[in-house]
Amino acid sequence: MSTSNIRDEKQRPQPHAAQSRSVSIVGCGWVGLAAGRALTQQGYPVRGSTTRSSRRSMLTEAGIEPFVTTFSPEPEPAVPELFSSDVLICTLPPGRSNANATPYADQIAVLMAQAQAHGIERVIYTSSTGVYPPTEGPVTEEAVDPRTPHGAAAPRRSTAEAVRSAEQIVVTAYPERAVILRLGGLFGPERHPGRFIAGRTDVKRPQSPVNMVHQQDVVGVIQAVVEREAVQGVFNVVAPEHPTRRAFYEAAVRDYGGAPPTFADDTSTEGKRVVSTKLMDTLGYVFAYPDPTAPFRREE
Repeated sequence: MSTSNIRDEKQRPQPHAAQSRSVSIVGCGWVGLAAGRALTQQGYPVRGSTTRSSRRSMLTEAGIEPFVTTFSPEPEPAVPELFSSDVLICTLPPGRSNANATPYADQIAVLMAQAQAHGIERVIYTSSTGVYPPTEGPVTEEAVDPRTPHGAAAPRRSTAEAVRSAEQIVVTAYPERAVILRLGGLFGPERHPGRFIAGRTDVKRPQSPVNMVHQQDVVGVIQAVVEREAVQGVFNVVAPEHPTRRAFYEAAVRDYGGAPPTFADDTSTEGKRVVSTKLMDTLGYVFAYPDPTAPFRREE
């Protein structure tokens, strides 16, 4: 995504500024790979990790220097060169719970220790709006303080508790140089919501608002944060408009094809609306897809 989505052109760094900073991305999956590709196109040297050797060529083709390693919790094999950058972007997600899995918090703690040991100056961590507890109405970043995350009511899922702990680890390690990006529900290329909803029956809460964000906007926000070196803190990354679940998923299925879903007979409009006002005000960011149904509208 072009950084034309940053309103004030005077605040954008000159081209040579990108050359003076380097970026490492731990977790070059769906978000990390797209962000790395965009940053290399801006001129940033980018290093990136993947757990699968089969993806090495994919990173190379994107202009990313690849490192194959697994964090369990120490990197195996050790890859000190991965941390030889100015900025670390962590897009490593929590895995599904199982008895043999390394605790996610341990992985993040090791990453922060590696970052500090190798002199990384700044950390950007992609979190989730799942850290917020079930609630009604608008939700801002203040609802969960990453310094004391467990002071708030518990989130809906156990993985979100793990992400809360990870946020705390990140801001403790980098109290003045960390950026937490709480991403909404992700969709975009290769992650079409119509694929997951087509043909489903009795979909719950059809009138509740959705908190979605397109991959292009996630990448655009990451680019904007990397450019704005003084930015720190927590930001919600969610499309400003919140259509109902019915409106969003019906539009997605029309675009994707397949059997339309059916919805539960539920007229409740309850649900949280995660707002991105702080992001837009602080970064001057303009969403490419402020209405998450827009990508599914076909020109007549």
